Amino acid sequence: MTNAYAESIKFESGVYENLLISVNVNDVVTGYYQEAQGEGVVKSCTFSFSGEAHSETATITVKSDESVTGTIQPVNDGIHLKIPKARELPGCGLVLMPEIADGLNYDLIEKRSWRELRAISKEKAYFHSEPTSEKKQKSYLIKGDVVGVVEQEGEWLHVDYHSNSGKFLRRWINDANTKTL
Repeated sequence: MTNAYAESIKFESGVYENLLISVNVNDVVTGYYQEAQGEGVVKSCTFSFSGEAHSETATITVKSDESVTGTIQPVNDGIHLKIPKARELPGCGLVLMPEIADGLNYDLIEKRSWRELRAISKEKAYFHSEPTSEKKQKSYLIKGDVVGVVEQEGEWLHVDYHSNSGKFLRRWINDANTKTL
């Protein structure tokens, strides 16, 4: 790969198969991985990570009880994720392919304008059609759901929620109902 080609590929916020990625203006990369397999008895692997992009690579730290690190790189039409000890994360040994230790490519499914990812921290976080308490809707997210933050207006976050069915909802939620990944 030539330097000119490497420099033309940049980190982009969006959905990469089982991976949500956000990149802010300071080149902080935040990610959330979620994969489930099986019928009846379902095995799942979820983890979040963050790191700072330098040139075309970000060294990432996975949020876990143990120190687990890896790298993420933008590649043509996707992301290359390498986490040598990822299969040691809770629930991931039976779900993640062993090749994650050497790196796997994930294709970009949809670009998004997220500046960060947040997790819902309350039992229920109601959507609002506008950034005001008076515009509360019936639909809500539950504790642990992950959203991509598009913008912030005071105590309100304009967020995208990517459902398991692949649909996006863009609504407002109160910042007090979230925590950083």
